Amino acid sequence: MVNALKVMNSVERVKAALHFSGPDKVPLFTPGLGSDVLGFFMIHPNSWQPGHTAEETNLFPHPINNLLFSSRLYRWSKPIWAKNTKYRGLKWMKYHPRSEIDEWGCIWNRIEGSLSMGHPGRPSLPDWKNFNNYLEKYNPDPTDKTRYLFFTKLEKLSRIVLPKRYRIAALWNMGPVHIAGNMRGFSHFLIDHRKYPNELKRLLNHLTEFFVQCMKSWIKFGTNLHGFTIADDLGASFGTMGLISTITFLTYGTGALIGGPLSDRLGSLSVARISIGLGGLMSIIFLFAQNVFLFGLGMFLMALCASFYHPTANGLIAKAFPENTGASMGIHNAAGNFGQVFTPTVAFFIGVRISWRLSFVFFGAMSLIIAVLLERIEVNEGTMDRSMTGYIEFIKTLH
Repeated sequence: MVNALKVMNSVERVKAALHFSGPDKVPLFTPGLGSDVLGFFMIHPNSWQPGHTAEETNLFPHPINNLLFSSRLYRWSKPIWAKNTKYRGLKWMKYHPRSEIDEWGCIWNRIEGSLSMGHPGRPSLPDWKNFNNYLEKYNPDPTDKTRYLFFTKLEKLSRIVLPKRYRIAALWNMGPVHIAGNMRGFSHFLIDHRKYPNELKRLLNHLTEFFVQCMKSWIKFGTNLHGFTIADDLGASFGTMGLISTITFLTYGTGALIGGPLSDRLGSLSVARISIGLGGLMSIIFLFAQNVFLFGLGMFLMALCASFYHPTANGLIAKAFPENTGASMGIHNAAGNFGQVFTPTVAFFIGVRISWRLSFVFFGAMSLIIAVLLERIEVNEGTMDRSMTGYIEFIKTLH
């Protein structure tokens, strides 16, 4: 007799999921009362009113969450340049393209609808010489009670109405590294690790202390939370990621036209090793992908290298197993189908347990190992007839 799995409440379910200790089902974190997790946010203080100085002209406020603006929990006192009829009320939130500035002085470019948080714009702190003056001007106060007042009351109410829900508070809309990268700009930020390590360390320490004080303030002002969240991403929209996916698949498909001729010239085993090895090596890029452009470059190069494999593999299998070619190709394809199921599962586990970057590196390392092991295979490549019909001549024969 099989014992029924214990039905958990939301707090038990989320804790079990976080510790991988057998939740009864996957917890939901969605808007609405059906969610296992209740999220609470900080609010911009009314003292933050961007766009009123000369250097902030034509810069709209960038919210922690768009809901804060649309619900009027934060009200922007518009400067003269924003009192245009096309910006009336909240119309400015639908105006694209537009540039925005957040409380840290970081610039954002909005090129799509309100569902996108936008993309990091020009560096707001391009010169370390201005560091002290910068922080005097753009230094949010984590102890300002007005940031927490509304959601503190809501959190207290939720303890009465929904006592078994897992309660978390968001600490800003991005983490310390993301903020520092936006201030300095991606290229400068990478160089800072080598050229200006002390300045960078000082900035990151300052940002980290801000987040620590935010957590203490949530507790100080009366909440009883189960945890906090710090979000970070590449600043990409669904449209941008869709474009990257399209380019990746096109590259993977068209690259096969190169893999075939390469295997004719270099040998199918050599090209297979090059394809698998270089494809795996390209995964290193994801360790340093702090913006969507570097992420896209990694996907493109990985797809390009991997695209050489399939036309080469078919020839390699035919040469390695001349008597059982059909069965061998069937096993090869079946293994590929198994990999399509196995790989995302393992990648998800590594991503949520450790880091999404290491999920790429893990399979990249496996590819490098396989490329080395392929050297042990002995294949009779034979001799190639260089007078073989080319692509153009072959197409002409189809008429």
